[in-house]
Amino acid sequence: MAKELDDATKAKVLKQLDFYFSDSNLPKDRFLKAKIAEDPNGYVDMKIVIAFARMREHLKLDAGVTEPSKVPDDVVAAVAALIKEGSQLLEVNAEATRLRRKQPLANDEVVSAEVDARSLYVRPFPLDTDLDKLTEFFASHAPVNCVRMRRHLSSKQFKGSVFVEFASAEDADKVLGLKLEHAGAPLHMEKKVAYMARKKEERAARRAANKMDYEEDSNDELSDGVGGKAGGPVVEGRAEIAKAAGGSKPAPAPAASAPAARKPAGGDEGKGKKRGREEDKAAGKEEDEGEQGDDEGEEGEGDEDEEMGEGGEGGKGAGEAKAFRYEPGHLLRFELEGEVPESVGPRVISDGFGGRDKVKFVELADDKKSGFLRFASADFAKAALAEFEAKPEGERLVATFKATMRAVEGEEEAEYYKRAQAASGNAGGRGGGRGGRRGGRG
Repeated sequence: MAKELDDATKAKVLKQLDFYFSDSNLPKDRFLKAKIAEDPNGYVDMKIVIAFARMREHLKLDAGVTEPSKVPDDVVAAVAALIKEGSQLLEVNAEATRLRRKQPLANDEVVSAEVDARSLYVRPFPLDTDLDKLTEFFASHAPVNCVRMRRHLSSKQFKGSVFVEFASAEDADKVLGLKLEHAGAPLHMEKKVAYMARKKEERAARRAANKMDYEEDSNDELSDGVGGKAGGPVVEGRAEIAKAAGGSKPAPAPAASAPAARKPAGGDEGKGKKRGREEDKAAGKEEDEGEQGDDEGEEGEGDEDEEMGEGGEGGKGAGEAKAFRYEPGHLLRFELEGEVPESVGPRVISDGFGGRDKVKFVELADDKKSGFLRFASADFAKAALAEFEAKPEGERLVATFKATMRAVEGEEEAEYYKRAQAASGNAGGRGGGRGGRRGGRG
């Protein structure tokens, strides 16, 4: 006898099943594609899919159901009946124990290109938001196929940016033409295809200029934006932080976030990791690969670097020290009610005030509750402060945190530039220049 499912559960389960086998997910889901390939008719054992983490969550299965063999038969019967009744994409076999797409997936590359053409890259979002809220937000502007919350490879923490796939390229263009805000912060939006091409070009340029240092192989971007202690040296990257501390080389990245040495994609280590992920998924342990709403990077697109690159750009060449001029009126000081988490970098903060075009540097104090914004011009700083103060008190936000803000003037301003000049004279990456990443850059 089939397990009884309420209407809300049915809707969630059916949506999740359709997503697994959809054009949005299947081309990138190595595990499911391998299972489909194992069967001459393209079927996948129902228990394998039900054992996936989100399916267990939607079906409210007992904690002991941790692998396909432990999935109850009455649950299989209920899911099979649901597919028969409501899925336009899937069908089950005669025994109602296996499922497949009604129409086989077309060419992977063609399908993926079509998906990317109707997708946008969007940021920033609060780190405590969830998939349902994000989907609801975008669906209020156009029909949405899928929202993928981008996560750091090591910590799995949400990065504050998403890929949104709309129902059509026209819908994506429509949303791209809007000026949207979320939680008080203006959203930066661009076509996913353009974003991926831009990131690829930026990485190629950095490598060609030989400006990659240890940060490029680290997931330690979580600490970007802590540009030095307010009142101490103004530093713009980890190389400078190490210099300011008296070291000659950047300190190693924390063990928790340091990745293993990279090997070619076809190497044995890469294969072992891939097998491990697939074994975890088969056992229902893998939450982030192929599950609706999470994206840790897409093979071949270089997202491993993007997991690190939200807040950085290429630095100065060897021996090039940046000269800081005293520019009155460019500085604002902010005080936060809460503590900025390690995963919030300068990009998230600066985006709320015009992004890189207007904000040249973000300095966050060690207590992560205050800092400086250095603007490209006094007019930009003045306009940003006026706009901030014009908002209701509850909507005065810096990186989604309630805040106060004021202009920096007089001795405090002069002292800031003294620290900046001192840091500029002492800082150096390899060869005496600045480090390869500018952690505090907007």
